[in-house]
Amino acid sequence: MPKTRPLNLVHMPAPSIAGSRRVRSADGAVVFTLVPTARGVAVERVLVHGGNVVSQVVAFADAESFHRWCDANPMRFENPSIHVEVTRDGDAIILRQGVQDRLAR
Repeated sequence: MPKTRPLNLVHMPAPSIAGSRRVRSADGAVVFTLVPTARGVAVERVLVHGGNVVSQVVAFADAESFHRWCDANPMRFENPSIHVEVTRDGDAIILRQGVQDRLAR
């Protein structure tokens, strides 16, 4: 059986792209990285569970689709403060990128 290294999660610095944000749960089990794109915001969600790491990357060109994704994410119920922070930061990035969309909240 191959030898495996233990997963060592360190607090990574925020991405070097201007305007990027990283939101991490207190236990480090979930990390969201939000990065401005030419059309809106890209979001990477990394979930660590039982030694497994799952990464999901999605891009949004409008606040409406970004909000639908945030509201469907289990963190909305598991860690509401993370949900609020990710939603708020994503909205700010979308607005800074000049995407014309209604923020129906």
